[in-house]
Amino acid sequence: WHVLAGVAPLSKLKMYIEIHWQDMQKNNYSNKTVKARTPVFMVGLDGADWKLVQRLVGEGKLPTLAHLMQNGCFGQLDSPAGEYAGGVWPDFYTGQSVVQHGIYHNKLWRQEHMRCEVPTDHWLKARPFYEDLSEQGYRVCVLDMPMVLGAPRPLNGIYLGGWGTHDLIAKGSSPPDLWPQLRSKYGPPVMPIEHFGRQTADSLLLLRDQLIKATEQIARIGVDLLGSEAWDFSCVILGATHRAGHYLWDGSQVETATVRDRQIISTALEEVYIACDVALQQLLSAVPQNALKVVFAVHGMESNHGWGDLGSDLLEGVLHYSQQQKPKRGLLYELRRRLPFHLVRPVLTRLPQKVTDRLVQLWSANMYDWHTTSYFPLPMDQAGYIRINLKGREKYGIVEPGDQYEQLCDELEL
Repeated sequence: WHVLAGVAPLSKLKMYIEIHWQDMQKNNYSNKTVKARTPVFMVGLDGADWKLVQRLVGEGKLPTLAHLMQNGCFGQLDSPAGEYAGGVWPDFYTGQSVVQHGIYHNKLWRQEHMRCEVPTDHWLKARPFYEDLSEQGYRVCVLDMPMVLGAPRPLNGIYLGGWGTHDLIAKGSSPPDLWPQLRSKYGPPVMPIEHFGRQTADSLLLLRDQLIKATEQIARIGVDLLGSEAWDFSCVILGATHRAGHYLWDGSQVETATVRDRQIISTALEEVYIACDVALQQLLSAVPQNALKVVFAVHGMESNHGWGDLGSDLLEGVLHYSQQQKPKRGLLYELRRRLPFHLVRPVLTRLPQKVTDRLVQLWSANMYDWHTTSYFPLPMDQAGYIRINLKGREKYGIVEPGDQYEQLCDELEL
């Protein structure tokens, strides 16, 4: 079987694969003792846009994907990325919605502490489905699943996380010595640290080259590990399409460039997609021909026409208007807002994880005077999030449940 799924958190597709396995177990095998006859192999193109894939396939630039589409089935599935961009990967690997697992961003509000915290695996009771497969006796091989919380756990197989992902939450391997072995054989991870702030034509072209090299590296690693034994379930995620989409989508990241530079930049995103198509062909060649093959993306990409990054400023304007005075902000929160993000972020990414986690807690604990603040902005991605300081839920809640809460929600909607 060859299946190409478009944009989705693949809850429906995951259900299909589970039914596929359950049917094999019921008809052919006893539980937890025998390997599935038909292996399953999945490749995720992180942030790959379905419309762009269709166009490039039509132009003959993605022959591997074109072959899968011609010989299998494909389509576009629903995704919650518009509301919870940070929740799509937890949706996929847990089979639950954001409402159930609660992970929607890399910083989450904890009402019992009245602060934001970086989520850990202690927050998420549901575990990735491949860990369940491992416990059932299946041999699994998973490479670079994004947004998996916590250190890698022992598996009946191998796991590599954070090697070439766009969103770096946690990195490591299971078994632990796998990472140093791969580093010794293939060199350190090529995926570059994200460069925030203004871009130049040269920096974008450098990014293109780095992403192509990162894709080639993870493909070599994938071919090596996939071919090391006959896995029951295997999955490789290519992160370059996500990073490329953010910076190479339409050339708007650079203000001044020559005509030649703009022409080169205009094809940079396509070149990354083409590199991923080549990597896909190499990965497919490393798995058994009878494997159920699934290529998927949990969300796509498009120009950002929203005002999510201005949500805090807009909300504070509303607070200022309703209270007839500027909201009282904490000192650290005020300092964080005033420091240029593109200068601060590169420094933070180089600090130990425990340090950055603690900094998040410190600046958010006193974002506002909680005794006078009825609602406040939360860390956000492309969507803006507003939290009501509700009595009985928040530690220092002041808004009464019921009519007062409903009236406040109506005011915010207006």
